[in-house]
Amino acid sequence: MCYNNDNKKEKVDIMKTILTVEGFEIKFEALEEYTPIEDMLSFEECGCDHSSTIRDVKNGKCEYFAARVTASKNGIELSEDYLGGCIYETHEDFYNEKNGYFADMTSTVVEEAKETIKTLCPA
Repeated sequence: MCYNNDNKKEKVDIMKTILTVEGFEIKFEALEEYTPIEDMLSFEECGCDHSSTIRDVKNGKCEYFAARVTASKNGIELSEDYLGGCIYETHEDFYNEKNGYFADMTSTVVEEAKETIKTLCPA
C-alpha cells in the first residue's frame, strides 16, 4: 500500500515485475513512507519553500512513498535496494523515468545479485 500523509490508503501494485536485466527479474514496490512529508521537505533543511508539494501530497495529487527494487532469479530474491522520500505524480512515473532513481537502483540490485550468486555458488 502507498499512503499519503493523511494515512489515506491508495491501491498500489505489490511487487510489480518491471523488466528483466541480464536474466534477473526486476521488481518494484511502493511502500509506506514513515517520515512525515513536512520533515522530509523542511525549509530549515534546504532553504526552499515546498508548501505546494506538501499540499499536493496531502490532497492526493502526488504519491509519497519509499521505493523498493529487487532482483530475482528463478523466483529467488537475491538483492534489494530502498529509497525513501519519493514524491511522484504516480508511482509508475518513478520506474518509467528515464535515467532516474529506478535505473540506478536496478543497476545496484543486478550487481549485488551477481555477487550473491558468486557467494552461493563459488567456482
